[in-house]
Amino acid sequence: MKFSYKWLKEYVDLELTPYELADKLTHAGFEVEEVIQKIPFFKDVVIGFVKELYKHPDADKLSVCTVDDGKAQYQVICGAANIRAGQKVPFAKIGAELPGDFKIRKAKIRGTESLGMICSQAELGLEEHSDGIWILPDDTTMGLDFYDYLGSEQDYILDIFITPNRGDCMSMIGMAREIAAILDKQIRYPEFVLTETGGCTTAELISVEVQDVIGCPRYSARIVRNVQIGESPEWLQKKLRAVGFRPINNIVDITNYVLFEYGQPLHGFDLSKIKSKKITVRRSLNGEKFITLDGKERDLPAETLLICDTNEPVAVAGIMGGQNSEVHPETTDILIESAVFSQESIAVAGKKLGLSTEASRRFERSVDTGNTIKAMNRAAYLMQEIAQGKICQGYVDLYPQPIPQHKIDFNINELSRLLGASYENELVQKLFARLGIKVDDQSDSYIIPSFRNDLKLPADLVEEFARLIGYSALPARNQSTVPYSRSDQETGNYYSKITSELIMFGLTEFANTSMYGKSELQAFSETSLVTILNPISDDMACLRPSILPGLLKSAAYNINRGQKNIRAFETGRVFFPDTEGGLPIQPYHLGVLLSGKRFEESWNQPDDSIDFFDMKGIIEQLFAAFKYTDYSIKIQTPSLIFAQGEAVDIFCGHGKAGSFGKVRKEILKIFAVRQDVYAAELNIEMLYPLLTPVKTIFISIPKYPFIEKDLAFVIEKSVPSLELINYIREIGGAVLTGAWVFDLYEGTDLPENKHSLNIRLHFQATDRTLTDNEIDDIFQNIIRLCEVKFNATLRN
Repeated sequence: MKFSYKWLKEYVDLELTPYELADKLTHAGFEVEEVIQKIPFFKDVVIGFVKELYKHPDADKLSVCTVDDGKAQYQVICGAANIRAGQKVPFAKIGAELPGDFKIRKAKIRGTESLGMICSQAELGLEEHSDGIWILPDDTTMGLDFYDYLGSEQDYILDIFITPNRGDCMSMIGMAREIAAILDKQIRYPEFVLTETGGCTTAELISVEVQDVIGCPRYSARIVRNVQIGESPEWLQKKLRAVGFRPINNIVDITNYVLFEYGQPLHGFDLSKIKSKKITVRRSLNGEKFITLDGKERDLPAETLLICDTNEPVAVAGIMGGQNSEVHPETTDILIESAVFSQESIAVAGKKLGLSTEASRRFERSVDTGNTIKAMNRAAYLMQEIAQGKICQGYVDLYPQPIPQHKIDFNINELSRLLGASYENELVQKLFARLGIKVDDQSDSYIIPSFRNDLKLPADLVEEFARLIGYSALPARNQSTVPYSRSDQETGNYYSKITSELIMFGLTEFANTSMYGKSELQAFSETSLVTILNPISDDMACLRPSILPGLLKSAAYNINRGQKNIRAFETGRVFFPDTEGGLPIQPYHLGVLLSGKRFEESWNQPDDSIDFFDMKGIIEQLFAAFKYTDYSIKIQTPSLIFAQGEAVDIFCGHGKAGSFGKVRKEILKIFAVRQDVYAAELNIEMLYPLLTPVKTIFISIPKYPFIEKDLAFVIEKSVPSLELINYIREIGGAVLTGAWVFDLYEGTDLPENKHSLNIRLHFQATDRTLTDNEIDDIFQNIIRLCEVKFNATLRN
């Protein structure tokens, strides 16, 4: 939210500069995103007088002007349609520096010399767009430095991020109250006196019925008669513009002004449009439609809270009014609505309608139920002063179930326990009093003001105390009341080690949201998706059943920006529906993604692309890091995600633990990825219980020589090579220290369903030199047993 520094100073004395104030607020827990100077710096711009002008000889839309600054006269070319002789204007001389690093230089335009520039507000950085030059009042003194002339108008806008729990700070008074507490100053509330000269009571002109007291716990209304609709005074328009609001007319501007001043949303109805002079607060009916102030006819979702007259809706409660009751130039009598609507009803209705307004943003964060009358009376007073309105006597206020004052039982020892220091009770009460929190004399509890809906627990009060005393003033200590130690076998350390190992492998960790659009996720799940009841948007409506959608979106983002070589991973929970209707099943998964070239471009490196075996190597390295060998890899059956024939499944224990392979082009197309991608996904939560602690044993490097022998088996393609290698290791005995496939051959001289695997065997003993006869016996036994078990034959 944007806060005007000058406007804040009306409620609290500020000796601090805007930047010093921003620093204080940041240290007190408010994130000041930016401090914006309303009038940006410029120099060598003076107030000039357009003495005369004539049409440019070679351009119909340009004028040649003579500008006088009181010391000299200058010939200037100007293209503004509103330029006239006799005007006072801002005039930038040669050498002037304007916002946007723009410097004025001598120029020739269509052959005519121009010695400066007559400025618009946009060119001076005061507007985004201007329709013409800035015409100044006739009594402006010619020759004055224009930046100095605007000095009294200077303001600073503090753009502050307000967290959802601090709805009380979404107003000038709310933020001023917070600043006063931080700086130990007094806040000044607006003072005004109503003169009720409307000739009758509000209750005689309007009645109110609230059918849903949960959705609308309080509804207040007051009537102001005989208003004169027109432009707001300049001071009011300036304040609204300062916080980013466009002035409309005096009545609408007043309700918006009070919204920003008090944080209480108001709505002004044309009383003559309220049929039967009755307001009813009710829920929407099936099939009900309504045209809102923006001119759109909207289908009202079921259970939407509405403000209605006897016949039809006149506003969507807390969000937007309707065209059928809006204030127009002929309006004379105004019904001021000042109500409180529940956070839930406004948030749900706003989401379903796709509407978010200044009012709804405040109701969603909760407004002060004790503020409706004060804000309503403030608006009535301003209508009396600005629009010459006559205020009717009294008001309507339906508050059938007043919210009791909230109290928090608080022991000062809690401060010592959580903050690590002892504080006097007198200091605690003094600081709390600055926040409007008062001690209950009858107990050890504190009475919470109605505007602080966020304070619920003793820990909340501790946080408030810490904010005011200053986080930097809290003592540092090396102990903690929270046990953080974990054993090596806890899952947290297990997941952390996976992350560390993959980073050491040269992969980059990605972090993505768990929420995606339905169209992005349907290709990743054979079952129904877990949907979110009230999603933030349609593209965040479902929870992911796989880690890969986020990795693919991130890959597309990087590839589109020229980073085409990607080695990335992500860990996190995925979500599957519970068949028994309970909470979603949420296993912890690992996703890995490889794409692009195997090596960075270099004169001494091959120009190879990443392939299936790069991914296989990473998975094997990861399993090796955890000393895990009890797994098997099998060719994958047709898959939603991976290309047929270029993917495998990983089986551990009694089930499938994951898959990896080449991602199908249909999947890549969904995410606009235009290069091959290899991916893996493992259920690392499933793997964790299967891990067994392995004690590392160090042995001496063997001093006896080794022997290597090769063989080539012709074997069915359906037999996994790992199964063959594991069998050879099993039957090879203690002296067989290694076995691996080093070549694969497929050709026309072999049967179509068979291929040749070249296997290298490594023999070595730790206590002797092996003999040829000893190795030959083991070698022949391996051949014989493999021929029997796998129907394998030696090639050649």
